[in-house]
Amino acid sequence: CFCSRSQLHAASAPHRSDGQVVYAGTCRNLTPEQVAEKAKTRAPAWRVRVPDEVIGFTDGHMGYYAENLARDCGADGVYAADLGALNLAKEAGIENIAVDYAFNTYNDLAINFFLKENVTRIALSPEMNLEEISNLTYLGNIPIEILIHGNFPLMVSNYCAIGAVKDKASKVPCSYACLKGDFALKDRMNCQFPLLTDDHCRMYIYNSKTLNIYKRLDEIIALSPDYLRIMACGENMEWIKETVSAYRLAIDSLARNAKLPPSTSSLINDTQNSTYGHFYRGV
Repeated sequence: CFCSRSQLHAASAPHRSDGQVVYAGTCRNLTPEQVAEKAKTRAPAWRVRVPDEVIGFTDGHMGYYAENLARDCGADGVYAADLGALNLAKEAGIENIAVDYAFNTYNDLAINFFLKENVTRIALSPEMNLEEISNLTYLGNIPIEILIHGNFPLMVSNYCAIGAVKDKASKVPCSYACLKGDFALKDRMNCQFPLLTDDHCRMYIYNSKTLNIYKRLDEIIALSPDYLRIMACGENMEWIKETVSAYRLAIDSLARNAKLPPSTSSLINDTQNSTYGHFYRGV
C-alpha cells in the first residue's frame, strides 16, 4: 500500500460508527507495473488481505471474541506518543486514548494534565525507578501501564544514518538500503544498538540489551499496575509465545500469593543480553 497518512484518514475514507478508520482497499488490486512505478517514489507499507467473514475464537483468559476483519478492522483505541497524536485522536472522535511511554510521563503534574485530557490509560516513562513510581499520588485514579520486557526505541530521528552511509557510496538520493540488511550503531564499548526505519524514513535506535524484569516481577506487581506491557515488535512467534507464557505463569503464581517461580525459558534467563533498565538505578 502506497497511501499516505492523510489519504488513509481523509474524511472520504470509510469509518466505523465510533469514528475508527477502515482501510478502503485503495492499493489492493494494483498491477505489478503500477507497484513498480509507485515504488520509485515511496516505500510501500504491507497490509494483510482477510476474508469477508466473521472469525471468532475463545481466549483462555478473556473468553469468546469475534469480528469481521474486512469490514470492522480497527483497534479498541489508540496509543498517543506525543501531543500532536493526542490532538489528532481527539479530533477524530476516538474516545479510548492511551498515553504511550514516549510521552515520558514521570510525575503527578503530567498525570493530572492527562486526566484533564480524558485519556483512558497512561504508560509510565521507562526512565522511572520503583521508588518514583510508588511515590505517585495519582496511582489508582487512572489505569497505569508499566513496561516490563522487550526492546523499545531509545531515540527516533528524521536523520537516516543508514542512508547517509550507504547512499553516499552509491550516489543516489535513496536506495532503500534499510530494507536490504540489518544495521546497528556501535559505541566505544563495542555495544551494538540496532537501527530500524519506518515507512516515513524515520530512524529508530534501539537499546543494545533487552529490558527483562522477570526476576524482580514481584516488586512490580506490588505497585499494583493495571497493565504490564511486553514489547514484542519485530519478534517472531516463538519469542512471543515463550516470553508471554513465562510471564503469564509468573503472574498467576504471584496472584495465588505464591513465590515467583524460576523460569525455564532461555530467553528469560539470558541475563547476558538483558537489563533491568532504570527500575533500580534511575536516570
